[in-house]
Amino acid sequence: MGRGKLRLLLIISLFILSLAACGPGATHETQVNGVPIPTVSDIADGKSFTEGGSLPEYTFRTLWKQALTEAQEWHQDAYLVVANGCDIDKKGIPAYWFLVFLSPSDELYRLDLRIDPIGEVIEQEIWTEGSEEELRDYRIAYGDTPIPAKVVDSDVVVQNSISALSAQFKAEKIREPGAILSWDDESEELVWSYIFFYKLTAEYCGVDINPQTGKIKKVWRGSDTESI
Repeated sequence: MGRGKLRLLLIISLFILSLAACGPGATHETQVNGVPIPTVSDIADGKSFTEGGSLPEYTFRTLWKQALTEAQEWHQDAYLVVANGCDIDKKGIPAYWFLVFLSPSDELYRLDLRIDPIGEVIEQEIWTEGSEEELRDYRIAYGDTPIPAKVVDSDVVVQNSISALSAQFKAEKIREPGAILSWDDESEELVWSYIFFYKLTAEYCGVDINPQTGKIKKVWRGSDTESI
């Protein structure tokens, strides 16, 4: 199984985990693993798109800010560790973002949150099920380092990915496109990944992108990777 596909499957697995609870705020920390916990004001605004008089839809960074505001009601020191945009379009706008927040003041729990393109939180759950060991294993598997404030937006991720894929893939055969921002468990580097199912060869493929510069790092098919 390829590293990109494994990350996709790990993120998708979060969708089937659900148990609501509530947790009080506690000590406010400013960094985790040497990385500052971003505040809402640290994150640059994203872009907005409006069509036919409908409500504006937003790219990732604006929705991250909105979701973080919600997460801070759970814990003031909440921070993002995983962002998964499902069924993302060419403008970098998905059907919704699935976001996972942690808190250094509540190490046994996490907040899962879904937010739609117009900025409405459509679901949020505090995951508390399992033993302390299982919940700590979750942090080891997915990482507990904050996603830093300065990352390229989802529109850049999609546009750069599509450009990189054009020579190797037929656009009409791409299905289920998604964008994932997470820490790679092998390299321990932050990575934006554009991931999709390629109907022509029936496999998951994708592009890994430097989240600070937007430059292409790798294009991969299944278990193979190709550096650009």
